Amino acid sequence: MKWLDRALRNWRIRKALPHLTKAERLLDVGCGDGELLRQLGRNGAGIDPRLAKPADVPGVQFVCGNFPDDLPAAEPFDAITMLAVLEHVPESAKPDWPSACHRLLADDGCVVLTVPRGSMPSWPCCDFFDWSTGWRWRNITASIRAK
Repeated sequence: MKWLDRALRNWRIRKALPHLTKAERLLDVGCGDGELLRQLGRNGAGIDPRLAKPADVPGVQFVCGNFPDDLPAAEPFDAITMLAVLEHVPESAKPDWPSACHRLLADDGCVVLTVPRGSMPSWPCCDFFDWSTGWRWRNITASIRAK
């Protein structure tokens, strides 16, 4: 990993951590080398189609594959993170992601994500995405149904 990529990754992780304080089980979509899961030291899973050699994190399953199709069945997650991921997802796959998140989240779970400002194409949930905010699924669901 290049130094700039590492610096940006670490900055995104610092922005996400305050939103993950109550998450006991975490799914990190686009986990890279597993650094977020390593820093949190919590149970969960990381999935990435270009999975680098992940850190050895007890209680964490790493999957080389695409979200959500390649993720094995699992208990609900308290949080799902997608740090600098959505801009890499093919447009044809994006419509399936909100329902996958809803299915994989615990009832009071949240999704924390980062996206570069101005580069995200419009899709149903885009109004709620910001580079450092966590959002609650029930708010997104109501908005999608209203559109």
